[in-house]
Amino acid sequence: MPCFCQFFNKAKQYRAVSSAPKSDGASNTDQTDPIRGGSAVSASELVQLKAEVWTLRNALSDATAVNNNMQDAITQAVAEKYELLDELQRAKSEIATLETERRKERNLYCQEKDKFLQEIASYRVKINELSFLVDKISQQNIDLKQSLFEANDTVCKIGHKYMKLKSSGY
Repeated sequence: MPCFCQFFNKAKQYRAVSSAPKSDGASNTDQTDPIRGGSAVSASELVQLKAEVWTLRNALSDATAVNNNMQDAITQAVAEKYELLDELQRAKSEIATLETERRKERNLYCQEKDKFLQEIASYRVKINELSFLVDKISQQNIDLKQSLFEANDTVCKIGHKYMKLKSSGY
């Protein structure tokens, strides 16, 4: 788009062109401005108006670019928001799955722990029973040793008496 300076020429006067021919048949050499009620427009005013139009067009194109950039930014932000929401949903479902798995593992662990505790308790009972049996067998062993000593002592006494009897001639 050309700069408004290219349109500036002080030597000429421009007038707005009327679309309808004059009724008197004369040529239409005067240009009138329909907005200002038919008054003539000077070249400087025309240049100012064209410059203002150019400035407004530039401002409009800048505003359009900014608007497009803002729309793109908003679209991108919304897309990122939905991506984050999708990621959040995936994370929540993964957490729920992991929580379910953790509960199952915990239940399995608790069951195994209870099983081991029951086994330990049964082993303790068996150990106590075996300890009682060992004590009982030890007591019987002591009693048997005592009986053996007594029997040995009796055999020795009988052997002495036999020896006495044999030496005495019986």
